[in-house]
Amino acid sequence: MEFAPLSNLGIIVSDVDQTVSFQDKILPITKITPLLVGFSSQYANGQPTISGRIDRLTKSVEIDWTYENVGENTHWELKCRPEGRFRDWG
Repeated sequence: MEFAPLSNLGIIVSDVDQTVSFQDKILPITKITPLLVGFSSQYANGQPTISGRIDRLTKSVEIDWTYENVGENTHWELKCRPEGRFRDWG
């Protein structure tokens, strides 16, 4: 298995819109706790289901891309460098 580095990926968490966005994806937030932000969205017509979580304590991110063809599934593990402070959203 070959890994390609990923850098400069901007992830925007909007507590106003209740969304997480990155690349050209806008996903609804499905869970917010003091320790994590969960997000998930299912796409149709051959598009993957994308789900993930942002760990607010460790500032790590995991994103799963699940395709109809299991061999295309992808799992990202990222470390964030927040530009602002993480707030406790209500």
